[in-house]
Amino acid sequence: MLLDLATARSREVRIPGDHTNYLAWRPDGRSIDVMRSRGASSDRTWSVDLRSLDTSPAPYLLPIDGFADDGSVVTFAKRGDDTLRTVHRGQSQVSGLVPVPYRRARLGGAVGPSHVLFGLNRALLAVDRRSWAPVARLQLGRRDAVGWPRGWWDQDTVWFYDGGRGLLTWDVATGRARLLTRVSPGARSATYWSASVAVDLMR
Repeated sequence: MLLDLATARSREVRIPGDHTNYLAWRPDGRSIDVMRSRGASSDRTWSVDLRSLDTSPAPYLLPIDGFADDGSVVTFAKRGDDTLRTVHRGQSQVSGLVPVPYRRARLGGAVGPSHVLFGLNRALLAVDRRSWAPVARLQLGRRDAVGWPRGWWDQDTVWFYDGGRGLLTWDVATGRARLLTRVSPGARSATYWSASVAVDLMR
């Protein structure tokens, strides 16, 4: 369902699949990518044109982190013992091997101007975008829910959510972490919450 905030009119968009996992606006604001599931193991990303409401299959599976800072979609796949990174721009694709274990990159990464952030088991790992060498790691406590990167504020600062606390920022250069807003009540066992936030309004 699309809602026009200027007119308060809504339009229903029919997309193949049983349910929506997550979605992300494309950087141009003219279309939106929707990750849909069918059955227990069939996922596909659909692009929706906001003017015509036409839908078309995207040539990638949209990672939960959405789009990189340059508007591309970066995906990771296993190729033998290596990790294959593919950068999608429209219908074009450029692939290459990267020295990152696939177990770290299998769920995607938040690609920023100079770093890529991966969500680990109760930890966050930042690597250099050119060399792919690790530059910083943020370890969360045992009582914290799994942190998940949501985007970059600037060259060194990422924001993420922790299901037990709320929205936080982490400066990978200084190591400083800061709580932006607390969510109450926190996520209970076997539950989670997520957020989509206008970052320019949070700064």
